[in-house]
Parts: sequence; C-alpha cells; structure tokens
Amino acid sequence: MKKYLITLLSAIILISCASENEQKALNEIAAIYQAKVAYSKGFHSNTNQKTITNFTIKVSNCKMMDTMNFRHASANMARVAYHNFTEKEKNKYDEIIVKLIKDKDTTMYSYDKDLLRLTDKKATTAIAFSESILQHNFPKLDKLIDSECIKTSNFGLKMKKYISILENERGKITGYQLYKIGTTSAKNINLKMIRYVGEFQFSKGKKAAYFVNINTMEGKDKVVGYKID
Repeated sequence: MKKYLITLLSAIILISCASENEQKALNEIAAIYQAKVAYSKGFHSNTNQKTITNFTIKVSNCKMMDTMNFRHASANMARVAYHNFTEKEKNKYDEIIVKLIKDKDTTMYSYDKDLLRLTDKKATTAIAFSESILQHNFPKLDKLIDSECIKTSNFGLKMKKYISILENERGKITGYQLYKIGTTSAKNINLKMIRYVGEFQFSKGKKAAYFVNINTMEGKDKVVGYKID
C-alpha cells in the first residue's frame, strides 16, 4: 500500500502543469538559447532519506550547444528559471535540474536552491554592469566596481572611451545577453568569484564577448574583474 501511494504521488507531481511563472522561465530559456524546452517535476530521496523536490528543464534541438560549454550554459538556464519563480516556488523546489538531450545522449547538471539564490543575487550586479554600458550610463559603473580589486581612477570615463572605439568599428550597441555562469579564483589574493559570460550586440551585426566577475562572499556584490573583447 505504501509503495502504491508513493508511486501515485510521483505520477501526480510528474504530470502537474507549469505555473505562469514557470512557463515564463521556460519560454525565456527557449528564446535565449534558440532551443526546444520542456519540463518535468519530481522528487527523490537522498542518502539521509530526505525527500528532494526538483524542477527539471529539458533542452533539445539546440545548435548553440554544439559550440557552447553546456555545463556553464546550464548554470545560467537554472538561474533564469529560479529568477522567474515566485518565492513560494523558490522554496518549493530543492533543486533545478537541466538536461541537454542530443540525439540519443543526455547530459545533466543539478543546482541546489542555495547555489541558485547566490548566483541569482550576484547576477543583479552583472546585469547592472551590462545595462549601464548598453544605456551609456558610464558614471554608474564607478559605483559598481570594487576599487580594491579594479585599481583605476575614472573607470566609467575610461570605459566610455573604450566603448566609443568599439561602436566606431561595429555600430551602436543594441543589446546584450548573458549565456553562461562559471567560477574562477585569484590565488594571489585568495578571492573566489562567480563569472557571468555573455556578449554585446552591435547595429552592424557585430558582437563583443565579455565577462563580469563578482565576489562570491555574502554582502560583497561588486565587480572584481571584467573583460570586453
């Protein structure tokens, strides 16, 4: 009887519909990565017999993954989903799983909600950095960087000059998109960072790859490293 109830409960969870926010997250991921995206919901028990609830994102027909590191892309997919969830949904799921289905192969990565909370919070700075450049609000950049790590005066002014050079070559910046999330470190100063990787788009069809590094420590949310090609 107990086994039957568990099996029935699993079936109910697996066929439950996506909420409006969950569907919005799936649509956004499909648009960003030009892929077919589906989902499932479920649960399992860990070694301590604790029930772990999950939301699984299934990605297929994604040509971008032929050249993009899926592990780092999946981290951003999970963050995008988490960001769109309501607070109730963020607490409901213990993990978000991302599966890449390609031919007969499946690659899967899992992200627990504590990590997702961290990457989503730090992404706020990476997005603000990107938006400031897109909107040519260069003075704002001075407030976003950690001056202890990026030791330069008039950062915003210098970035303005650099972006002007890029725009002279490639046309006006028309947008940006973050695609990947990874981690990196600076051993000489014992600094661990989350790296957000994306690209700026320009009116002449050109692009510029870039990354923004944010300190992983709680309360340390400024930019500690960057590069724009």
